[in-house]
Amino acid sequence: MSDKHRMFYFLDESGDPNFLGKGKKDLISTGAASRWFMVGYIELSDNNTLHKMFSEIRKEIAEDEFLNIIPSVHNSIKCFHANRDCREVQERVFKVLKQIDFRFRVVVIEKKN
Repeated sequence: MSDKHRMFYFLDESGDPNFLGKGKKDLISTGAASRWFMVGYIELSDNNTLHKMFSEIRKEIAEDEFLNIIPSVHNSIKCFHANRDCREVQERVFKVLKQIDFRFRVVVIEKKN
């Protein structure tokens, strides 16, 4: 199969799938687990462009004196993660994502006992 017809999928989840703890304790009402659980994915055909653009961001932030002093940036250079990246890194990633043609799907589940 040529890359022209290949699709790439990236899955991720958000939240804790558990709603009961030890002794069948209700984790949601006690605040020990999130009320929501989500599973989503992006689908794209041009993974090379996205990879190249993300590599450019990593190089830029690694060389940026201002960003380099932010502790979380050292993790961002290895792997972007929305809830761990500083706002400046998030902004750069979102600007790249606006330029990429992809589809996003998510299933949101409200956990109830």
